[in-house]
Amino acid sequence: MQVLGNARIDKFVKLSYMVLRSTAKVSLSRLEEAYKAMSPCMHEHADDDVFDPEAFSYASLRLPSCIFRCSNIILGQSVSYLEEIGVSVSKWTEVFAKARRRRYLFNGSDTAAAFISSKSDIDDVIPTLICLQIESRKLSSKLHMLSPEGLPESNENLVSLLSSASSLNPQSLMAILGPDFRKNAEAIYQGGCSFTVQNLEANYSRYMRETSQWWERIRQSYPDIETRDIYFVSSNTHSLINALSHFAEREEKRILEFADNDEGLIEAAEKYRKNPLRKSILYYLLMKYENSSYGEEMKRKRLEYEEKLGIMRIRDSRYLDIPTQIIDLKKIPDVAKDAIILNIDYPLGRTAYFVLSKIAEHVDKLRGVYVIGKAASLFAERGDVLIPSSVTDLNNGNHYYFSNALKASDISKYLIANERNVYDNQKAVTVLGTFLQNKKLLNSLLSSGITDIEMEFGPYLSAYYELVFPKRYPEDDVITLPSESIDLGIAHYVSDNPLSDSPGLSHALALEGVDATYAVTYAVLDRILSDIKKRRKA
Repeated sequence: MQVLGNARIDKFVKLSYMVLRSTAKVSLSRLEEAYKAMSPCMHEHADDDVFDPEAFSYASLRLPSCIFRCSNIILGQSVSYLEEIGVSVSKWTEVFAKARRRRYLFNGSDTAAAFISSKSDIDDVIPTLICLQIESRKLSSKLHMLSPEGLPESNENLVSLLSSASSLNPQSLMAILGPDFRKNAEAIYQGGCSFTVQNLEANYSRYMRETSQWWERIRQSYPDIETRDIYFVSSNTHSLINALSHFAEREEKRILEFADNDEGLIEAAEKYRKNPLRKSILYYLLMKYENSSYGEEMKRKRLEYEEKLGIMRIRDSRYLDIPTQIIDLKKIPDVAKDAIILNIDYPLGRTAYFVLSKIAEHVDKLRGVYVIGKAASLFAERGDVLIPSSVTDLNNGNHYYFSNALKASDISKYLIANERNVYDNQKAVTVLGTFLQNKKLLNSLLSSGITDIEMEFGPYLSAYYELVFPKRYPEDDVITLPSESIDLGIAHYVSDNPLSDSPGLSHALALEGVDATYAVTYAVLDRILSDIKKRRKA
């Protein structure tokens, strides 16, 4: 299927799959020409000699910091499969990216294994590696121009040199290069990245099997989950739990004391003190506290508290690396509803289809499906909320129309007046990847009325189709989805506008996205509790 007739993107995607059919190591330089020809919006200077700090930062943060010392990348579906085919990775070190939840293993020398949960991971990781390959070479050239005699011996001077060469501040550089700062800087100086990739994926059936093993882990942890009323939510690992547990409120004093001693959080703490009803700021500060070097005790205390409330966290990275939470509403004070919320940290692209399909296969009483995520918008501002009523999926060519259970009025009452906007009745598109977009494609989308750009809605709706129709989802079709039997609500908060000059995805949303995240979360909780009440009356 062509991506809205965008031949250059189509060519790159097809060429990527052709190259990766081989099980031998292949050089990513083979794909660079086609990549540059796409003119990806995320990589404005891909085809010139100008170093692109935005693209370098975005790509680096979505890969583990050891990537700068790697020359070989293995793509596989699980440790067990790699071991089965003779790739001994059991003693490798587990590593993660800061801004992309994908599991990697590192052999400590020159090879990383990236775990692939669906085709979407290929569409994501390959362009990201190519971007880093291109920009790290440019950065290497700049470093040699500024310091031809080699890198400075002192770390302070090294940071100053890297900052001058990259136009990135020291804090950003430390986040990108990680604890092995000097080793990674030396690898960049020596020529930058040059990757070979070896695709050792198994097959489609293996994806299904890995998802089955993920579900079995959940079933073992909570045996009666398959017979209870279930409300499925795809969101994150903090907002639903914060809104239901009120743990942050109990620890308000300690959280604010922590924030008062962190220069970067003082302003947020003051905003909360001026308006304590903005609990989302307190939740944001709690997250910062837990992620700090002082946060271990707070994390332990929170987990103990949640367990007493009937909130169970499940994570098993041997299979799908999708953190999962089971929230038994019957045990939550002030709620006491006989139903379960099954919340997962939203997956990437096509993995969403495998997850929801597997849940539907095993759960007898799936009452609602709700998806909360972030997206790019072609007109809205960062922190606004988009509520679609149609989704075009570029993975399969389907156009889905549906009645969204969430309305603008459900969400706007939880947003700070005059600071954020909610737009319902929007048209969304599920794209193949963040790098697989260019100005031509985006302008084509905008001219057709599409304003919401994301990666998961289409796969979720394909799985939803199979929940309400007695057959597999079709392709290249126009589909109207009924939502009478299973409540369907989806919404996005805006992370960036790729057609504007506003901050892009390389800039964290931070407080800009917090209010929107919690406004949608509260709206979903209202919808779930209202549906439970309605079913009781019936």
